Amino acid sequence: MREQLDLDDPAPIRYARWLGGVLQGDLGRSIRVDQPVADLIARPALNTAVLAAVAFAAISAAALALAAVGGIREGTRTAAAASGAALIGGTVVVERVFAFPGLGSMLVDRIASHDAPAI
Repeated sequence: MREQLDLDDPAPIRYARWLGGVLQGDLGRSIRVDQPVADLIARPALNTAVLAAVAFAAISAAALALAAVGGIREGTRTAAAASGAALIGGTVVVERVFAFPGLGSMLVDRIASHDAPAI
């Protein structure tokens, strides 16, 4: 197994070989499921990108509206409430987006299972 994974080579050589593959689009193979890592992360990465784009659009629209309210009512309680709502609302959206399974949770799972090529 060590020979198959090139673990007999020094770490800098293994890293250079891996980095060369990454630059060519080859992320390696998963030891756990014996599939190319790029295939394993393609769908979760797409789902994560779509979710992030939707969240960005929603939070941008809400931030623009709250900024307009805060600008029109500058120095009032309404402006302070708009500012607080923007801060809390943005935090909630970000926390909810990253709570969904996706690329981040997959990476954590791969690290926990010591799936070196995926990491």
